[in-house]
Amino acid sequence: CLELGDKLKARGIVPSVAHSAASFSEVEEAVKHGFCDVTHIYNACTSCFKTGVFRTAGVVEAGLVIDEISTQTIADLRHLPKGVLQLIYKCKGDSKMYLITDGLEFSASDIKENTVYTQENGMSVIYEDKVMKLSDRSALAGSAAVLSDCVRNMYKEVGVPLYSAVKMASLTPAEILGFGKSKGKIEKGYDEDLLIFDDNINIKSVFTKGVKRV
Repeated sequence: CLELGDKLKARGIVPSVAHSAASFSEVEEAVKHGFCDVTHIYNACTSCFKTGVFRTAGVVEAGLVIDEISTQTIADLRHLPKGVLQLIYKCKGDSKMYLITDGLEFSASDIKENTVYTQENGMSVIYEDKVMKLSDRSALAGSAAVLSDCVRNMYKEVGVPLYSAVKMASLTPAEILGFGKSKGKIEKGYDEDLLIFDDNINIKSVFTKGVKRV
């Protein structure tokens, strides 16, 4: 795994610690080999777990305190509650915390509460409480949010400045993925990709390369 990190980094790929049972010290070692991100922080990864009678810090704690690590955050207010989102933002700021949806293929469709759907992979899921769950309700199966929902949640519910909420959905992920010199800003030399939204973060217009698409 560590060798893979070295090879990915050498090819300009961002190695991410994803759904891992690693300890804090193992993540520290992984950082030396190019790992610089945590996938879906707090979801399916270790967090201050017990080894015998003693507690061991895990992936979550490493993601929050190691400066080199950025954190993908599902901000649908279902995978993570308000207080946890506030904690991540306080630890990482808007340059190392970025917003993702983890949205299933149903996110952009007209889905209805308490309806069972079948994913493309054949897995049965139910849309309930504004999130996708496994049909037996044993675990979350994925989000039903779109990114504007995440921006709205961070701004209106979590209480971060609008500038920061937008940055975490635009410039920050662009910079982390290596596109920060062409995307994520309204500035000379950047792609003219723009979203226009109202006071409630409802998307009104979409521009790509300066051309209005919606």
